[in-house]
Amino acid sequence: MLRCTRENVCHSAIAGHEVCDGVIHCPDSADDEKLCIEPDCPRGCDCLALSYICHNETLEDFQISQFSVAAKTLIFNNNALTMNILAMKLVLMKSIVFLSLQLCNISDIPMGAVRNNKNLKLLDLANNSVSKMVPEALCSITHLLIFLSTN
Repeated sequence: MLRCTRENVCHSAIAGHEVCDGVIHCPDSADDEKLCIEPDCPRGCDCLALSYICHNETLEDFQISQFSVAAKTLIFNNNALTMNILAMKLVLMKSIVFLSLQLCNISDIPMGAVRNNKNLKLLDLANNSVSKMVPEALCSITHLLIFLSTN
């Protein structure tokens, strides 16, 4: 059984044979079909459905448009990037649930960096030097767990 996000639970459970059958049974989120799509995987990344794992890369080299706006998981650990670069794409990624940015030399979280990411449940900023985080940058997200630990 799959439970569609954003829909009333009483009406959202669908049978296994209805998942990836080419017919959208979750009208608000299309989760039953979105998760079946294999995105183009950017050079240097590993991708599975709507998850992107890009370790030890220079993400500035990638065309930011290569990451699907329907992505659910982004693991960009040990990359030289700033939140300003990533924020341009995150504004469009409304389905992100897990975002890991460990060891990315991030020093600040600007206002609006994840403002449209209301589904975000885990933001992992471990092993960064975050010294400035504008509270309004995260205020629209409920039930968000943030990791900020260092070595």
